[in-house]
Amino acid sequence: MSLIDLKLIHELYLEAADSHNRLLECCYNWNDSIQELDSNALATLVITHTQAKNLDRGLYVLHQICTDFAAGHLERYEQKHRELFGPDSARAYDPFEELEADFIGDSPYDLPPTIEQYGPLVKLASQFSQIKQMKREGIEGKFKPAPQYLKITNDQGEIIHVPQAYVPAPIWLRHEYERDIEEIQVEYCLDHYNQFYAKVVELIRSYRLTGDYQTCAREILALYKAC
Repeated sequence: MSLIDLKLIHELYLEAADSHNRLLECCYNWNDSIQELDSNALATLVITHTQAKNLDRGLYVLHQICTDFAAGHLERYEQKHRELFGPDSARAYDPFEELEADFIGDSPYDLPPTIEQYGPLVKLASQFSQIKQMKREGIEGKFKPAPQYLKITNDQGEIIHVPQAYVPAPIWLRHEYERDIEEIQVEYCLDHYNQFYAKVVELIRSYRLTGDYQTCAREILALYKAC
């Protein structure tokens, strides 16, 4: 059963980053905007952005490590270990230390044991659709509606943005439908995080006893939605 969708988590991070940057733009005082800078709102958005960035990074890095380990590719990790401890170090490389680096440690950058630890980020997720709609429609006296585009890939594999005015109505309606569905999905993307965290820790501790890091990595990957 997949418990984490990296694509949706990344969308949440991008929204946190965008909201954070929008508020920081007030610091440049265009049109007296600095008068609207709310210190409490700024603090909340800085915290939310930091939490989203750390969660997005940690879950992505774990996925990459497990992808390598599942295929038996330890070379670059062993090389990093030799560079850190020296080629003659008696300390052998342990793949399970790599897997648990962001889980069983004492760093503030570790992934949180429960998502409730990231309260501001949970709140952002719950309001994701509402915030996106607000940005599309704008707020009178605050900011104008954001221009709407359809993102497509051309024959050369390049991503281009087509303004709404140039998109046939049926295609645009389909785009809006798919967009709205994804935004709703983002609102629930953290719901199974606690279960995911507990299961990963359980798998690492269990397979450490047998040393089977490849099977451990494969079972962790199974907790992610296929990318």
